[in-house]
Amino acid sequence: MKPADSIDAIKDLLNRADRLGFKLKGMLLVGLGETNKDRIEHIFYLKKFKNFVNLRFSRFYPFPNTKMENMQRTSPWDVARLIAVTRLSWRKLIINSAAGNTIDDLPLYYLAGASNQTLGICAHVKESNLNHFIPKFGTKIIELDDNTVIEDQRNLKLQYLSQMGFELQHFFRTKR
Repeated sequence: MKPADSIDAIKDLLNRADRLGFKLKGMLLVGLGETNKDRIEHIFYLKKFKNFVNLRFSRFYPFPNTKMENMQRTSPWDVARLIAVTRLSWRKLIINSAAGNTIDDLPLYYLAGASNQTLGICAHVKESNLNHFIPKFGTKIIELDDNTVIEDQRNLKLQYLSQMGFELQHFFRTKR
């Protein structure tokens, strides 16, 4: 299913998958004009599915050369508030961040109630000219070709979490 599909078809698919016992996961893009009330109602709609196990929160980012390039970027506080409401109302849900968030948003999201899972590897196109694709201090850059790099943020994320007082157990697999 994709966003252009019928909302009724999406709801029907969710209902059938839940009845059949499939684990349900979703992503919520915050900042496309919805109200706080819309956001909270959506969380409670998803909460009715007994097999919904994971929800990722994406922060709207207005990409250049798109129809939405002049829209305002969503505040990380909007995402953090929604994560906090979700955590308070849905204790066992796995909550993660998704696209549009920056590494500097993560401490705020963890304090708001996000779960202990985070991505640490990001692929970027060099010529994209987007601020959130600029390599961060403490990350490792691996060039794949003339236009593509991999940014390994794991050590920086571990540092942030450690500074927040989390005890960390981590294992990095490396190709030998």
